[in-house]
Amino acid sequence: GVVFLSCPRFPSPSLQGTTPMSDVEEARPLLSSRREEVPPTGSDLDFPPSRRWIWRVTVVVAVGVTCALGFLSVATTSPATTLLSSTAAAYSSSLATIEVRLTDKYTSKAGVRPASDFLPWRHVAAAYEPTTLDATCEDCGAVEFTFEGGDSISASSSSTAEVTFKTVGEHLVRVKALDASTGEVVAEDSIQVMVKYVRRELRSLSEKDRERFLAVLHTVYTMPTEEGVVLYGERYRGIEHFVRKHLYGAASKECDHWHDDAGIMTHHMAFTLELEQSLQAVDPAVSVAYWDYTVDDVVYCQGSESSNCWRDIVMLQSPVFRDDWFGAASPPNRGHYVMEGLWADVTVMKDASSYSSLTNSYGLLRSPWNTNPVARFTRHYQVLGGNWESMVGCSIWAS
Repeated sequence: GVVFLSCPRFPSPSLQGTTPMSDVEEARPLLSSRREEVPPTGSDLDFPPSRRWIWRVTVVVAVGVTCALGFLSVATTSPATTLLSSTAAAYSSSLATIEVRLTDKYTSKAGVRPASDFLPWRHVAAAYEPTTLDATCEDCGAVEFTFEGGDSISASSSSTAEVTFKTVGEHLVRVKALDASTGEVVAEDSIQVMVKYVRRELRSLSEKDRERFLAVLHTVYTMPTEEGVVLYGERYRGIEHFVRKHLYGAASKECDHWHDDAGIMTHHMAFTLELEQSLQAVDPAVSVAYWDYTVDDVVYCQGSESSNCWRDIVMLQSPVFRDDWFGAASPPNRGHYVMEGLWADVTVMKDASSYSSLTNSYGLLRSPWNTNPVARFTRHYQVLGGNWESMVGCSIWAS
């Protein structure tokens, strides 16, 4: 388009009284006859005649350049919109109505809050978890998805697609809307999907995912670091690495570096992440699960008449201590070591003084005050014959 500018005539005080009369006479022939017919204004009278036309041309050029730069700036900063058919104008505004919803077998359950409610991303997906993208578009037909980054697509239909994201971070997903009658692409949009590893409570995992997690964790407990690095890469660490690190952080005589003050947050967050990365070296689809023991308090202890809910109910009924989960909470044998299930073969490093400067008095890779001589996976509900807290729950923290 053409932009017409109307520029007022401004006098320049800095030039007043600086032009000799001879220059005025020499410049006068350059003025058009029409301009000479225009009665001089007050500003024209104040401005030397030989400089009026120069000033006006300068102003027009300056304003023209400014407008051109402004137009260029608008043109280069406006978001690009691709219209792919003659009917695109009618659909360009409909892109604002395209809604894409991400769900998986966990988030599709009733009562699960959308991640966008408490995270800074609108679209969030779990790594290695088959995710369904469901798109709705008003006045559109089918919707097509394009995934960047080589993620595997296992299924697709007219408005949904199932994809498994295998790398964490942002993933660009392009969405194309098709005309309902012609099938032509009328507009397109894109969304950013943030992919994260998701840690879930042990009981909320599907049976398949829980078995997968426990199997990989068992590998970390039974395969030393040296062997695991050969099989699974440099990020692998065996359980002896984590036990020694925890001893150095929490079992030295000088102080407990890991559990006093801020140590419980900083050290254990890094410690858990390192364990998770070791698990993922074995199986990249696994993330660390956690045990929320306040659930056991609510399920088994609230309303119970037992004086020791932990001893009498939780350790006997909670699925956490099933043989195919973590094994008995207090095995009845003399050594109190796990004899059944997945953890029956787990042992503790013997003669560990060559590996760690902190061991127990029997040379086992345990805390110095842990005088247990049995080099097995041991548990008991008593310490020195005494019953400690029956069960920790939310009511204790609230009080």
